[in-house]
Amino acid sequence: MGLMSFSIYFLNYSYNISLFIWILGIIIHILLILYFTNNFFFKKFQIEKAYACIFVLYVGINNGAITSNDLNQKEVGHIIYLFGLVSLIFLFPLIFYRYLFYNNIPENNKPLILVFNAATHITLEGYINSSEIINKHVIYFYIICFLIYLFCLYKVYEYRNIKFYPSFSAFTFPFVISAKATNGICVNVLNIVLIKLIFYFQLIFCTIIVLYVFILYLNFLFRQ
Repeated sequence: MGLMSFSIYFLNYSYNISLFIWILGIIIHILLILYFTNNFFFKKFQIEKAYACIFVLYVGINNGAITSNDLNQKEVGHIIYLFGLVSLIFLFPLIFYRYLFYNNIPENNKPLILVFNAATHITLEGYINSSEIINKHVIYFYIICFLIYLFCLYKVYEYRNIKFYPSFSAFTFPFVISAKATNGICVNVLNIVLIKLIFYFQLIFCTIIVLYVFILYLNFLFRQ
């Protein structure tokens, strides 16, 4: 995912270099998917070890769809989006089932549930950025995304007093991509005051939470 995002920073210097890094990022991501699928799902699947962070691998490839717009590779990006969407459709019930019926989760892994928020919003943003024509009915998917966002806000409040763990990283990207997806809806689908207000709230909140986690990380590292 990082390489896909990193690739667009070279556009002002060389399109070919940007495209190469982008393709390389996609290839590495696909190889990781194949490796993880073989070792986690096929060899010895244990639902107790299935956390929402699994979305990062399968649905996270949507970052290729998001950046495809900058590289004029929307056709490839839309294929990537479709893979991410299918992954979300298959994985969401499985991971939801795991959290619902196997809810004895170690404290250090509790923040990972926030990746539900990232999975839905990165899929939405992947669709917006890789589609030539955006179906206005996507607003219904955005409503689902927003409900998950509210649930994750509640989880942040619920976990406010737990000890810091590196898994607090899950407090960052999910809220950043939420703001980006809301802005995409506002610009491309439904430009109304309510969605603008939601965007501004999400922008302010994600800025605060990223800085907060950054400070916690610094404190954690300096104590080691």
